Amino acid sequence: MSATTTTIDDEDVSAQADAENDVDEQSTLEKDELFHLLKSERRRRALRYLLDAESEPVRMRTLAEAVAAEEYDKSVDQLHTDERQRVYITLYQSHLPQLDRAGVIDYNQSRGQITTTPLIDEFEDYLETTTRTESSSSTNDSLVPALSGFGGGGMVAILLQAAGVASTFVVGVLAVAMLSALAISTR
Repeated sequence: MSATTTTIDDEDVSAQADAENDVDEQSTLEKDELFHLLKSERRRRALRYLLDAESEPVRMRTLAEAVAAEEYDKSVDQLHTDERQRVYITLYQSHLPQLDRAGVIDYNQSRGQITTTPLIDEFEDYLETTTRTESSSSTNDSLVPALSGFGGGGMVAILLQAAGVASTFVVGVLAVAMLSALAISTR
């Protein structure tokens, strides 16, 4: 009879462990958690890179170099060792472990490999990724001048850029057009 009791106890322990694992595996992030993870610009850059990554797992070094190149507005080949190292250390010690704890990535720190989980897709609406920028920029670039004209165009373009609708290029073009119109009108 004690063998039966032991078997039931083992099954109960196994069922309890399965239930705990189900609770740990989240299907969505709370909004506060999502926004907390988006708070850091470096973490946003890492998330953007991981969303755009064609293959997995992503090497930690590759991610750090891509983030550093974007931060310092240089190609990976032009980066200095200290620039790479600054980014690498903070990703290694802080940002990637936070994303791992949140369940957004599986981060194998000892192997230097990162694999995304389905939760990373929740960030796509908040981050401008390469594919979204390429597909939407032509629409946005043609929309801003059509809506704004020369008069209040600068303010409209700046507001649209702040809202993430217009690119810096569009704002620059409108500024040049407004200055040209101002120069002509003052003659």
